Amino acid sequence: MSRKVVVLAIVVGLLAVALVLALMTGLSRESRPSSAVEPQLRATIVKYTVAQQPLIPTKLYGKTLTIDRCVTLLRTHVQDLKAVATDSGIWPVDTGWLYLAMVRGQMRELNGAIPIKWSGRIAYWDVVRGEGSTYVVRAAVLMTMTYSRWDEKVGRLVGTNTRTYSSTSADEYTLQRDGSVWKVTRLERWMNHDSPGGLTKSV
Repeated sequence: MSRKVVVLAIVVGLLAVALVLALMTGLSRESRPSSAVEPQLRATIVKYTVAQQPLIPTKLYGKTLTIDRCVTLLRTHVQDLKAVATDSGIWPVDTGWLYLAMVRGQMRELNGAIPIKWSGRIAYWDVVRGEGSTYVVRAAVLMTMTYSRWDEKVGRLVGTNTRTYSSTSADEYTLQRDGSVWKVTRLERWMNHDSPGGLTKSV
């Protein structure tokens, strides 16, 4: 085989590799949500995670959790989930009466104080695939709880504090556009870890 043929074969091979890489890059870019959509996806996942946390709503501050009030608490919990998830996205995390056990357990952990607010921030983010009105992403949310104590004498909350958790899980979410909003349609557990330092994807 002449030297010219060898050089030509090498050039053709390099061009083929370059073409494949270009196609892969193009496909990767297509799978990325736009700069306008990605913040909406992130916000939906944070709200979805927040809605799962044990919380005492304002109207139940200082109230004994009777059966009727527990039903109200569960309805509020489901309504919050419905705002950011379809039925198929709700059922893995709508724990029903176990949610009440989570609330009571949280209050015991806080020595009688009550969880009044949750917030979260994305600690891990990876767009797996998707385009248009459907995306699959892997994400982890680190949670911060605000808690306080109800003072019967003054009829208000006193001694408000916060607690930020350093452990969470990275889960796989399927999100679809529902009108003008995004909703979680599927949740799959993916990875447990002790701290965000164990994750390497850009947030």
